[in-house]
Amino acid sequence: MADKAHPQLHLRGVPEWNEWRRAHPDERPDLSGSRLAGLDLREANLAGLNLSGAQFAGANLAGVDLTRAVLVGADFTRGDLTRANLERAQLVAARLRRTNLTDANLRGAWMTNADLSRAILRRADLTRADLNGADLTFASVREATLTLADLRGAKYRGADFTGTDLTEVYPPNDADLPLPHKLRRGPPAARLSLTLSEDISVPEIVEILGALNAIHERLVGSSLKNPRIRIGMSGAPETSLARFPR
Repeated sequence: MADKAHPQLHLRGVPEWNEWRRAHPDERPDLSGSRLAGLDLREANLAGLNLSGAQFAGANLAGVDLTRAVLVGADFTRGDLTRANLERAQLVAARLRRTNLTDANLRGAWMTNADLSRAILRRADLTRADLNGADLTFASVREATLTLADLRGAKYRGADFTGTDLTEVYPPNDADLPLPHKLRRGPPAARLSLTLSEDISVPEIVEILGALNAIHERLVGSSLKNPRIRIGMSGAPETSLARFPR
């Protein structure tokens, strides 16, 4: 149940609310179950608060601070969370269907079983986010960051990952899992293939590795994003190395 011993956000407005929070930095009012649908809450300071089950459907939450907030089961359907800070927020089973999360910070957010269907996550930072079981059906995840994100059990039929680097998501790209085509491949990349015979001498291997080092140094200094050289034996998984031994 929501705690009433504070200015009521929906009646007093964001400026007074933010001022109250600055004056009472150690207080954490309980706003669970609050009905805030359709309100203009831009730039509101809601960091660290319990907002479980809160109703934000259609609300304008652009630039809001929800760092480490508890948002279990909260409803953000068709809301605006552009540029919102949701770092390490608990969004378990939250409803974010058709929500605009463009440029949002979702680093380390716990989004297990969240509904993100048809959400807009363009340029969102989902580094280390837990999306286990999340629904990303037809979501726009263009140019987003998903480094070390957990996508086990996630649904992403029709999702658009154009321009998103998916090379370090979990499960790994080489796992035998039903990942969508774009998720398996990541963004388009140039490829250089090198085929060697099996009966190659050690000095020849050293010479080849030295040449690959030189190529890699040139790539690092180029405009290519996260250049990699992959090496492996025929029939075995390739290994991606930042640098080969000299």
